[in-house]
Amino acid sequence: MKHSILIISILLNALISQAQNLTGKITDVYEQPVAFANIILMETDSTFITGTISDENGIFELISPEKNALLKITYIGYTDKVISVKPHQTETGNILLAENTQLLGEIIVKGSLPTTHIKGEAMVTHITGAILEKAGTAEDVLVKIPGIMQKGEDINVFGRGKPLVYINSREIHDLSELNQLTSENIRSVEVITNPGARYDKSVKAVIKIHTKKKADDGFGFGDRANISYNDKTSYKNQLDLNYRRDKLDIAGMISYTDKYNWRKNEAIQNTYLENYTEQKMNTYQEISSQQIIANTAVNYSLNPDQSFGGNYRYSRYPNADMDMNIGTTIYEDHALVERSTSLINTESPETYHEANAYYNGKVGTWNIDVNTTVLRNKETVTGLTQEKFIRLLQAMKKIPFIRIRKPEIPFTLPK
Repeated sequence: MKHSILIISILLNALISQAQNLTGKITDVYEQPVAFANIILMETDSTFITGTISDENGIFELISPEKNALLKITYIGYTDKVISVKPHQTETGNILLAENTQLLGEIIVKGSLPTTHIKGEAMVTHITGAILEKAGTAEDVLVKIPGIMQKGEDINVFGRGKPLVYINSREIHDLSELNQLTSENIRSVEVITNPGARYDKSVKAVIKIHTKKKADDGFGFGDRANISYNDKTSYKNQLDLNYRRDKLDIAGMISYTDKYNWRKNEAIQNTYLENYTEQKMNTYQEISSQQIIANTAVNYSLNPDQSFGGNYRYSRYPNADMDMNIGTTIYEDHALVERSTSLINTESPETYHEANAYYNGKVGTWNIDVNTTVLRNKETVTGLTQEKFIRLLQAMKKIPFIRIRKPEIPFTLPK
């Protein structure tokens, strides 16, 4: 009987722990619900755990953390808010967001905020006429869309991971294309978290970026330039060309980027065994690259339900250099015993070709979406590594008239 009670108790505890979710409600200063706000659960060092969005009533639900954590709430037009969450906490109550009346250097009014709604299996956010038109690039727009976050250099959808990304009906394979599309040319963004049978079963999410239709026939062009400074000057220039005639749309783009970046890092490791050992590692890295991108696209609309086209993209890194200096010193009982230096240089010029053809149409109740892509990539990596290593104690032991003694430097182990 005792064994039965013990088993039932264990099962009940397991079910309770599985059912523990954290719920809450997002409201504004007028106690109105804030729908489609991003809610991100993080560890105390800001490491991402999971995320979700609030529903149309401002209510959200996600898994309760196992240890102390942080909850970050963000939404366009409101100031970001971070609150602390305790282990296995189940409720946050109402979370109040304060209005942020200025964003992207522009004064925000309610009418300029993007609107989001559910349409079938997609969550659609309208960009036309909203403040996000001035966000900059398509990548700048996506990271402000509900349910989307940037993780390193990748775009992720909450709970679904890395999505397929489409610009109109064309799938893109290089996310750097997002930086070639200006936010002013985006009409809306769809986020699909249950793609269904239209896509491969490995596809967990899809993002569709819909651009604005050109209103008039004729030729147009635009030029964008960006300059930044970080010890050295980096710059980028991009020329966009477009020709439209009736149902035909031809677009071209060419850009050149000269980029420089550096970073410095120091790591210290202390070991308390028979001897006290301290290891210091200093890393200094410089990266410089030049990139040329050329892109051309042809699209033809047979009617509102059918379109087809093709795209060719050429990318070339004529120069991509990385120089790294790694210096390591080791102390035993506060005496220097080892010093090493590694100098690493790599050069990796790369050439990338991508050709894509697509057809998107609707016949009766059937939706047809065909995308074919051919990729070719050539990269040559050459490297040179130089190392200098000095073991000080070993070198000194070879000298007959020098005796090595442990230094009489008192120290205490940390409690």
